[in-house]
Amino acid sequence: MKRWTRQVAWVGIALTVVALALGVTERLLEPLPGVTRANVKRLRPGMTLAEVEGLFGQPGGPVACVLQPEPGVNVWLVWSAEAGDCLLGFDQQGRVLAIRSLLSSEPETTPPLSRLRSLFGW
Repeated sequence: MKRWTRQVAWVGIALTVVALALGVTERLLEPLPGVTRANVKRLRPGMTLAEVEGLFGQPGGPVACVLQPEPGVNVWLVWSAEAGDCLLGFDQQGRVLAIRSLLSSEPETTPPLSRLRSLFGW
């Protein structure tokens, strides 16, 4: 009976370690919030403002002038970062209709150690 209890305990410990490893891996591989290439690629027409704020955070504000008007767009909002800007046009229901990405041409790379530090707030 004692051997069976020990085996069950080791299985429980192993499953806990695997679950923690999967959680940490998922957390390290998820995109960082803000205006990044990865987050811009996730944008889809029809997304709500809340969904976009989940990717980018709070917008910088409305845009007063857009060079090419887009039919159906009620308001343009801009999100800015070091990599560039992203302009999104929203309809009257608050859904994305138009996406204008003005990111720099340099590829974004975040070293794994930097991601780990940001995960723990270092």
